Amino acid sequence: MNLVFPYIIIGVFISFLIDTLRESLIERELVNEDDKWSWAERIIVILLWPYCVWIFIKNLLKSNNNE
Repeated sequence: MNLVFPYIIIGVFISFLIDTLRESLIERELVNEDDKWSWAERIIVILLWPYCVWIFIKNLLKSNNNE
């Protein structure tokens, strides 16, 4: 039980960072605004944040190599 609360707090923080980054990319018109970020995705990130962070970093590096 001692590890559940920090795990969820880290997941909420990472979900917040991804949401904030997405909003800033939409403002700069680098991401399509039609791509939705719903509560289902937020809950998945909160629960599976280590895997989600790995996917996010991998795709970020891949997109930087394509430019």
